[in-house]
Amino acid sequence: MAFQEPFLDMRDVTVSFDTKTILERINLRLNSGELVMIVGPSGCGKTTLLRAVNRLNEEYPGCVTQGRVRIRIQDKWLDCSTRDFPLIDLRLRVGMVFQHPNVLPFSIRKNLTLPLRVSLGLDKDEAERRVQQALEDVWLWDEVKDRLRDNALTLSGGQQQRLCLARVLALDPAILLLDEPTASLDFKATQKIEALFQSLKERYAILAVTHSLSQMRRLADRVLVLRNGELVAELGREEFEDQESCRAIMEEYF
Repeated sequence: MAFQEPFLDMRDVTVSFDTKTILERINLRLNSGELVMIVGPSGCGKTTLLRAVNRLNEEYPGCVTQGRVRIRIQDKWLDCSTRDFPLIDLRLRVGMVFQHPNVLPFSIRKNLTLPLRVSLGLDKDEAERRVQQALEDVWLWDEVKDRLRDNALTLSGGQQQRLCLARVLALDPAILLLDEPTASLDFKATQKIEALFQSLKERYAILAVTHSLSQMRRLADRVLVLRNGELVAELGREEFEDQESCRAIMEEYF
């Protein structure tokens, strides 16, 4: 696959909490049409790395972030690491899906329309159009179109996770951050979500965290290995596609 121009550029990003360094001098680029996965031992900083992109780490006291994070929007590079860059603008462009579905305790429809109206100020007709499009994009429309007034908590775990993804896509981001989005799902739901990500990477730049090496081999175009807060390896498909060579590589770095 020929990837397009970079959408994300991180340079010398270091993140500390109360003087303890969690990430140290991270450099990476993410291209549109590419699904890059981050792997590494528990506690090595994978989620912190995702949160450094959309500045969610700032929600925690004692956090200090250094370095530069830029995103490319309409052929212009925007430095979103500076506090002068509005957080709401950043998080509209960089959507995040978490390990556990975080649906709102409202109707299925309101889970999507509320962010559209609050964040974008869309009128009812445009909001409804985006709702249907986003639900179609995550293959959920046919399953819920006759129950949009039902509480979102009545959906299955896999459906809830796809609803959360639809909520992000409705805001029209450029980059998707996925923090182990299938970790709490059963086998069938995981299969559907993985197939969905394969489809979506044609339209978005995707940066994902996973603990599953088999999932990494199925989905990733490129793999970043994180250890003790540092990126210690970058692997292309040819390096991890073979199961035995993949196991040998991971034993070396884990």
